[in-house]
Amino acid sequence: MIEPRNDRQRKLLKMVQFLSRLLLFGLVFQIVAARMPSTIGLQSLYAGFLSWMLEPLGEAGAAGVNISYNGVGYIISQDCLGWKSWFALSRLTPSSFNRDFEWRAVGIGGGLIAVALLNTVRVTSTVVLADAGVGFDLLHSITWRWGMTLSILLLWVAWYRQDPELSRLSYR
Repeated sequence: MIEPRNDRQRKLLKMVQFLSRLLLFGLVFQIVAARMPSTIGLQSLYAGFLSWMLEPLGEAGAAGVNISYNGVGYIISQDCLGWKSWFALSRLTPSSFNRDFEWRAVGIGGGLIAVALLNTVRVTSTVVLADAGVGFDLLHSITWRWGMTLSILLLWVAWYRQDPELSRLSYR
């Protein structure tokens, strides 16, 4: 039995609620990941965009999901779209228990934009730095995988700690 005036019990209950919501969204993620539709068209569009971003820095081109940069080929896979990072952030945001619906929607929408920008920086910098001699596997598998995880956590913490009354987006 939870005692309403016991602050520690209320905090523990809120933590259990948060973790339960997070678990529920994690199950949804597993279902989506298992049934992920083809994103070849989106990957091709993203490859073209990345090629356009890389052109001022070197010789770049795109053909379907493949990009080339200074004679080296890269494949823009489904994971290069950053969908897992956005899904992780969009799981954390609605799982947070002390925010209203509008503020959560702002967090999800703003998170989508932030993740798209961070992901584009991730992919372009990986290609450019790999061309400069930094190991591709180090950049791709370690630095940016953990870098995106940390970025998602920091974005969520920044959103979570922001006072919604200070924001005109969620102020009524």
